[in-house]
Amino acid sequence: MSQKRRLSRRGIALVFMVFILAIALGGVINALAEPAAAAYTGCTNPGDQTDMPQVECEALVALYDGTTGGSWDINTGWKTTNTPCSWYRVTCTTGSVTTLDLGLNNLAGSIHTQLGNLTYLTYLSLKSNSLTGGIPTELGNLANLQHLDLGYNGLTGAIPTELGDFLNLTYLSLGRNSLAGAIPIELGNLTNLIELNLWDNGLTGAIPTQLGNLSNLMILVLASNSLTGSIPTQLGSLSNLTKLNLHTNSLTGGIPTWLGNLSNLTYLALSTNSLTGSIPTQLGNLSNLTKLWLNNNSLTGSIPSQLGNLSNLQILFLNANSLGGIVPTELGNLTNLTDLMIQNNTSLGGWLPMNLTNLTNLEIFHFYGTRLCELSD
Repeated sequence: MSQKRRLSRRGIALVFMVFILAIALGGVINALAEPAAAAYTGCTNPGDQTDMPQVECEALVALYDGTTGGSWDINTGWKTTNTPCSWYRVTCTTGSVTTLDLGLNNLAGSIHTQLGNLTYLTYLSLKSNSLTGGIPTELGNLANLQHLDLGYNGLTGAIPTELGDFLNLTYLSLGRNSLAGAIPIELGNLTNLIELNLWDNGLTGAIPTQLGNLSNLMILVLASNSLTGSIPTQLGSLSNLTKLNLHTNSLTGGIPTWLGNLSNLTYLALSTNSLTGSIPTQLGNLSNLTKLWLNNNSLTGSIPSQLGNLSNLQILFLNANSLGGIVPTELGNLTNLTDLMIQNNTSLGGWLPMNLTNLTNLEIFHFYGTRLCELSD
């Protein structure tokens, strides 16, 4: 009896083992029968992917590898699927990359020269990252580019003259880097440009007269550099300008009278330069102006009464100059003013006009460091 029980137990164990092996074998068979998942692709071999030309895929991988792609904030799909047109912030049209937007994504390292092989690109933004090194001259191959933003990085070296080959470009921003050298005169070839922003670099030399060729330009920002010389008269041809920002440079000479002809200006910043002479009365023609900064220069003469015509003006900074005379009563017409700064003009004196009380929106008014007295009729 006991022997039969032992045989029975052995039989049960054997059946159980056979059952477990069958399950395991079935799993293997099913796994072999299922289609393979998309393989890792480095775009190094033809056939890794069929989304785009091989040279474009390799350019994307070179960018990824050269900017610590594994540490990007978001890198969905990059080098893990064989469909690079679906990778994060990559857009393709008819099988080629047309948009690459990786701004604010924690890219670090240098811009690879192979990026110049994305010849169908119309939009490229790598702004607000930690990119270093120079701007590759090979980017000049991107003949279809309309938008280029490399701002807010740590790029160094000169601005490549090849950027002047982007004849379709409407937007160019290289601001907030550490670029050096002169502004290339070739940028004057970008006649479709609407915005040019080179602020906060280490650019030197004069403002190129060729920028006066940019007839469609609406925004020109060259502030916070080390530019020298006078403001070129050729900029007077930029009749579409709405914003001109040249503050914090080493510009000399007078404020051009032709600025009064740029009737679309809403923003004019010439502060913190070495400008001399008087404030042109023609600035009173800028009826659309909302912000005017002329402070921290060496301007002399009186404050033009014509500034009282700027009915849309919200900010007027004339402080830290050598202005004299009295405050014109016409400034009381600027009822939209929120900020009025006329302090540190030691030759400015007399009574403050009583009609400044009309400035009911005024939040900041500084006139210390002058010889001005209390409000008067």
